[in-house]
Amino acid sequence: MLRPRRLLVLSLAAVVVGLAVGFWLLWPRDAPCDERHGEMKLGLTRAGLVELLGDPDPFPPSGKYQLREQHGDRRTAAKACWYGRRIAIEAYLDHALAEHIAAQDDRVVSFMVLDVIECDRPTPLDQVRRWLGF
Repeated sequence: MLRPRRLLVLSLAAVVVGLAVGFWLLWPRDAPCDERHGEMKLGLTRAGLVELLGDPDPFPPSGKYQLREQHGDRRTAAKACWYGRRIAIEAYLDHALAEHIAAQDDRVVSFMVLDVIECDRPTPLDQVRRWLGF
């Protein structure tokens, strides 16, 4: 049986470890698009984009962006976006280039790299609320 003092010390240690893990999980990190945007190229498939940058962001943050570079023209409607802390990427995909290929093989016909000027990022509490569906 544990003495009250030893129980208190073990409880405090468990709380400290729990808080450290929570901060580590919720601490904002650079998105893959911040580091790997230089590897993007025209003609890349949707599957290649997901492998390179991860899944696209379904909830874009509001903010101000400035165009850094643009490749190709934006004539297509299918768009996928990735938002990092320093840059954002908008890729435009066109499956009309190969009608017989499945949707995951859509090709990048143009993309833009944008510098993030100002961005309203969700707080860790907002992220938890979104995960829980509130």
